Amino acid sequence: MIRFFRNIRQKLAAENKVASYLRYAIGEIILVMVGILLALQVNNWNEARKERNNEIKYLKNLKLDLKTDLVNLDSMIVDRRNKMFSANTLLTLQPPKTIDQLKSFDRLLWKVYGWTSFTPRTNTLDELISSGSLNIIKNDSIKFYLLSIKEKNETIVIYREHMRHEYDNYLYDRTWPILEISPFLDFERTIKQKTRINIEISEDKRKQLASQVAIFLKDMTIRNGLRLAAMNNFGILNLYESLYAEIQKLIKFIDEDIDEEPLKNS
Repeated sequence: MIRFFRNIRQKLAAENKVASYLRYAIGEIILVMVGILLALQVNNWNEARKERNNEIKYLKNLKLDLKTDLVNLDSMIVDRRNKMFSANTLLTLQPPKTIDQLKSFDRLLWKVYGWTSFTPRTNTLDELISSGSLNIIKNDSIKFYLLSIKEKNETIVIYREHMRHEYDNYLYDRTWPILEISPFLDFERTIKQKTRINIEISEDKRKQLASQVAIFLKDMTIRNGLRLAAMNNFGILNLYESLYAEIQKLIKFIDEDIDEEPLKNS
């Protein structure tokens, strides 16, 4: 094509047809510019397609992380609710008189005292932030909820650490010097057989344990610790439920965004 226009230009120049030569020259320049613009546009389309494909991959990975968080939050919500109610129940207990009452106390104790933590799965979000690629996510609602969820998780950590400090000072440090841990559990056989093995206790042992529990139930520091445990678990339960709702909304936005355009081969 270029050779064709060059031949025409040379012929017109040889025949001294200046006006016609200029028209063809201008036309040739315009064609070259149009070709360059088309090439740039095609390149932009390709880059946009690659970026969109990359965005969708990140969104799908984010969704996998979030769905894992929902599963973990389900169990954590149940756990925190049990801790809250169990702490309240311990505050109302009378000193146990039977082995069954001692066993009931032991179950309640571990529901409150067992320490659990929610650890969000943030692999994809951490990668987006550390690589400076967060702007690849074009949907403002998705970015808003991603950052909101990140802030909520940070708030939960602060709240949990505060609660752990109170557990240590009011419950753990105060309880273990006066109360035997898991008196109905055969530790040696449980470890060897990798399953819980319970043991029967004598009447003298029952009286000893009942005396320990009576001291526990009257201890004002422990009682205040149980009140704090009930309130703190109520507070963190609300945070978990709020986080759960936001994750559900974010997954909905991701699903809607991904459905706007099917993933193409890069």
